[in-house]
Amino acid sequence: MNGESKLEDLLSQLGTGTWNLLYFFGAAFWYMLIPPQTFSSVYLAPIVNHTCLPSLDHNVSHISEDSCSYFRVTSEGLQEEQCTQWLYDDPVFESTLTSQFNLVCGRAYLRATYQSMYSFSSIAGSLVSGFAADRYGRKPVVVVSQILYVATAIGITFLSSFNGILAFRFILGSLGTPTFYMMGMEVCETKWRSLVGIVMALPWAIGTMLWGGAGYLIRDWYWLQLFVSLPTLIVIPVLFLIDESPRWLIVTGRHDKALKVLRRASRLNKTTLPSDSQLLSMFKEIEHENEQPIVKTDSITSLGVIGGGDGRCALSWPKLLSTNKMRIVILALTVNLFISSLVYCGLSLSGATYSTDPLPVHGTEWPDGDARLLPYGAHHQEVGQEGPHHDWVLYLWSCHPVPRLHSFRDLLASDDLRIVGQAHHQRLLHDPLRLRG
Repeated sequence: MNGESKLEDLLSQLGTGTWNLLYFFGAAFWYMLIPPQTFSSVYLAPIVNHTCLPSLDHNVSHISEDSCSYFRVTSEGLQEEQCTQWLYDDPVFESTLTSQFNLVCGRAYLRATYQSMYSFSSIAGSLVSGFAADRYGRKPVVVVSQILYVATAIGITFLSSFNGILAFRFILGSLGTPTFYMMGMEVCETKWRSLVGIVMALPWAIGTMLWGGAGYLIRDWYWLQLFVSLPTLIVIPVLFLIDESPRWLIVTGRHDKALKVLRRASRLNKTTLPSDSQLLSMFKEIEHENEQPIVKTDSITSLGVIGGGDGRCALSWPKLLSTNKMRIVILALTVNLFISSLVYCGLSLSGATYSTDPLPVHGTEWPDGDARLLPYGAHHQEVGQEGPHHDWVLYLWSCHPVPRLHSFRDLLASDDLRIVGQAHHQRLLHDPLRLRG
């Protein structure tokens, strides 16, 4: 029986009980909390309808179609000016990062950057966490990364700078590593490993669905981010109830610690293990057979020389790539994961583009059965009028069923609009009213 078989046999003797379930439920619950952070850009930084607010000191001729600039009348003719202020109209969300930090026009690329910071850092985080987990242990990496993840996710809500939010998103992505999942698999006995691997990953789908429900119920990005981040605090107590992976302790020579961990696991699972002397002898055999082999060659290879003398030594292939069959399996799994992730993430992040009307128009049902929009104000700069101070409050008071309006421009063009008075520009800037039911 080789070292790997002895280790698997030891896990079978240990059985599956309370000790193992701490890892399984901890990793599963953690996986359920990651999707809201991974796909947060869908609800926190969406595309929002916006209308340029020209400066009151300018005699405006017209606003560009993309509402990113406007043309003012000067003594030299029409002169284009870039917009610096916008009125946002979004019947779906009350507040977003897009509207709070003006992520439109020349700053629209920052919406994609918000998501990219998380995605790119997750690649680097996975590589670094793997090396760290092999060198320093699984549990230290899990504890440090989870605590920092919780602090960063909650901390985003208290930042007033978008650059700071991007920095926190980068840190957040690098900390969302699969080390916790790996620990769960390492403490699982062989006969349950396939089932447990699937069950621990299923909460990801549940978390994605719950994220959609949270986005439907909470329309302010601050409260939405805080709402999905606070549950991560529940994971912290679990981190101090789990032990270091006995597999890692054994193969790295920390046999005394491995013995203590397995004795605790045996008590929690109510099973019986061999004597300490037998376990220590087994640990030594497992450690010896799992050491990295060194292949002797007659000449220096491109992998680099280790040692000297008559025999030249070179680093061997990693065990996962040691045979042609394993190399084919690893390549196939890599391609499969790349394609499935590309399609899944692409659909998840672009879901909003498949519907022009994600939610019904907000209205009020009156006793006579007619749905009407209650009178709310919206700022509008009359185009083509003389002078720079023609600001109006527009009211919509319909006595018949309201047609579906998909944008602020449609509202401005509606026949139901009636100019009823003049309002102060700055007051509307500080209190932009929206169409809501």
